[in-house]
Amino acid sequence: MLVASRYFLAELLGLARKTKPDYIDLNDRFSSSFYRWLFYFSPYVRILEFVTGCLTSHLIIRLRPLQCSAAEAWLREVGLAAAFLLLVGAGLVKVGYGHETVVAAYVQHLSNNFVCVPSIAYILFYVARYDTRFTRLLSSPTLVALGEASYSIYLVHTWTLRVFLRPEPALNWTFALDTVGRITFGIAFTLVVSYATYQLIERPSRSWLRARLGRIRATQAFPPRQPGVSGPHIPIKPALVVTMLLLAVVVGGQAAKSEVPWRMLSRLWSGDRPEIEVLSASYGLNCKGTIGASIPVKLGNVTPSLARSCNQRTRCEFSISTSRLARSSEWLRKGVFSYL
Repeated sequence: MLVASRYFLAELLGLARKTKPDYIDLNDRFSSSFYRWLFYFSPYVRILEFVTGCLTSHLIIRLRPLQCSAAEAWLREVGLAAAFLLLVGAGLVKVGYGHETVVAAYVQHLSNNFVCVPSIAYILFYVARYDTRFTRLLSSPTLVALGEASYSIYLVHTWTLRVFLRPEPALNWTFALDTVGRITFGIAFTLVVSYATYQLIERPSRSWLRARLGRIRATQAFPPRQPGVSGPHIPIKPALVVTMLLLAVVVGGQAAKSEVPWRMLSRLWSGDRPEIEVLSASYGLNCKGTIGASIPVKLGNVTPSLARSCNQRTRCEFSISTSRLARSSEWLRKGVFSYL
């Protein structure tokens, strides 16, 4: 279905454009586009990873009593090599190698969701079933510690790596060495911060929650059966409280991503005063049509950058900087500002 969705992508996006009033095209704002939501964020594609994990776990359990035969021992190594080749190949295509081929278009499309899932599922199956050098390597204390801190890495990497970003100048040896250094220190800084948050926040919080919820379950979820009552009496109050708490977290998190609640809080704090609200901001329109169709210059291409700086203010001075505006515009990120 995902491969077919790439083949019929124009028709799918055309239908969404006609039926969704708030449709955002992928060439306008890719990160907020309908395409990005459907094939990266939506549960319709993410459920496939969950199902794959369930099936892999079930297969491991079913095969656990069986001994590994000589034929299976040979096939497992072939499968491991194929899994790594697929991961490396997908990574090379993702960064631009062979980008003009038909296969690359499908790999780029599937990289939003499922392209790495079969390989990762097989590696999980491999290390759970077989005792090999590769399995023992992944069981080393360092890799186990990184695995424990992986969720913290996921949470902090979006800002720790940005500390080491800089505009791309002309390619030379100085820039290459600087890039290697920034990548190295960026990864090291991310690992240090994430391991600290794991030890100081995630691990204590997890222990506290498990102990607290465990006591609730032990004392309230299944109390002793009352005489003359068939089956245990299960009060819904603890479950309802936890459900409402999780619902509040989800709704609050989604609301925090919108500008509406922040605008309301700003008015409550500072009163009903005239405030700037950026509707649209464009940069480079005088070059539209002169730098090639592959790098479009669109109306409103730097609206997010200007809105972040000026919204809810009574006065705003905004300096024009290509490195600053590149965060909002795809064509600026590709270095088109060198033409301006």
